[in-house]
Amino acid sequence: MKLYVESHGNGPELVLIHGWGLHGGIWKSITADLAKRYRVTIIDLPGHGRSRVHADDDMLAAYAEAVAQVAPEQATWLGWSLGATVAMRAALDMPRRIERLILVAATPQFVAGRDWPAGMKAAEFDAFADNLAHDVRATLTRFLALQVRDANDAANTLRQLRALIANRPLPGLKALQQGLDILRHTNLRDELADIHCPALLIHGTKDSLIPPHAAQAMQSALPQATLDLIHEAGHAPFLSHKQRFLHAIDGFIDD
Repeated sequence: MKLYVESHGNGPELVLIHGWGLHGGIWKSITADLAKRYRVTIIDLPGHGRSRVHADDDMLAAYAEAVAQVAPEQATWLGWSLGATVAMRAALDMPRRIERLILVAATPQFVAGRDWPAGMKAAEFDAFADNLAHDVRATLTRFLALQVRDANDAANTLRQLRALIANRPLPGLKALQQGLDILRHTNLRDELADIHCPALLIHGTKDSLIPPHAAQAMQSALPQATLDLIHEAGHAPFLSHKQRFLHAIDGFIDD
């Protein structure tokens, strides 16, 4: 399974992995700045953007393996939302490949449970998945709105999201359902202690999809984790708080 990949700049290797329903073009507003300091590798996940192939069974592991096939041999992996889940799986399965992790709006368990309140309610998630099967475009539109709900400068961030996703094909229903299956069933909480590389968690205090409590719990569980909370940011801090986000990355990689 060969994914679409593009590279920019020179320097330490930095891999960018987007979230559910989107594509690598979502990083456009920060790519030029990152490329001044790093060799940036941007990858479209299976079935997303220009990667028109799909994963098979054990989808999360397959996603991680597919990204690793086109990623530099050793690099810092920056994953956002679903992309962060993929990056964590890669760090567990291929620890020598990942020098550092930057986990943006990340969670080890997307759907809430009895002992994990820091997630989306199961009934809400299942309703979202049902709506997807009936109207892909409307469900994606709603998902974009959820990413900026309650955040500072929500209208402008939403405009950026809509403009950026229009640059590449929308994912098909199969890819979207695969991604939701990963989010629905993945629970990495008991495996976080086995991720030994340095990790930076970047999270918005106004993230309504994945509450900051999830990042705080991850910081406690990961052996080498730093948490950077961005005040008033929602689920996409690299758009709403671009300079603050870039500063956090540079400080972590330079350390």
